[in-house]
Amino acid sequence: MGDFTKAFEYFKKGSLDPRILISVFPEYSQDSSFDEFRRTLKQNFGFESVNELAEKLKAKATTEASKQECTALLRKYLEYVRTTPKISGARKEEVDTCLAKVYARTSASALVDFLKSDNDVSLAHLEPFLVDLKKYSALALLFKSRGESSKALDTWSKLASKQLTDPDFTGLDEAVSFLGSVEEESLIWKHAPWLFVADPSKAVEVTNHTLSPVFDVIRNPNSFFFFFSFFWRTDLFKG
Repeated sequence: MGDFTKAFEYFKKGSLDPRILISVFPEYSQDSSFDEFRRTLKQNFGFESVNELAEKLKAKATTEASKQECTALLRKYLEYVRTTPKISGARKEEVDTCLAKVYARTSASALVDFLKSDNDVSLAHLEPFLVDLKKYSALALLFKSRGESSKALDTWSKLASKQLTDPDFTGLDEAVSFLGSVEEESLIWKHAPWLFVADPSKAVEVTNHTLSPVFDVIRNPNSFFFFFSFFWRTDLFKG
């Protein structure tokens, strides 16, 4: 590991463009914008991917162990460089998106914490990556963080009904908390029913404020039959 520790210090001192390091990892740099960096690496250093580099290091460690160390180095450098003033705009987006992908493959808890924090992750690039890995719980958080409220709630709904499965899904606390902040009545009407079915006790937590429009309808005799027919259509009362 000593060589990798030295590499990190050299990267810091030389202010290495993080895109060069990202380009070594094909699974994290599928965008064609990284092709030029790979060509430069091949011409100057004789390798263009972490797989080739790991092969060169076989004398010191197994290929897989070397790849893991390389990934750990990538993560460490991206975590460092994203806090520096030189990283902003499009470059910050590339760094954060790659870092989120690294977390997705290596640490579910780190990914959750990252998506809940202030970040510049690209929805367009991270969404398909998470879908491929079946990281649906993280995908819901991504949608939430990017203002895609309907998609976030739809994903949580499918996780609750087991249409989607994800071992990292720990329950409906995040969905309940989010629904508690929703102001769009259409989303409340759409998602209150499945929340009551999935976990009535959790649903009660938000009835005093978020679901108040729903219960106002119940208390209004003129609207009761409309409300009842609505819930009948959602199969709440069907056997």
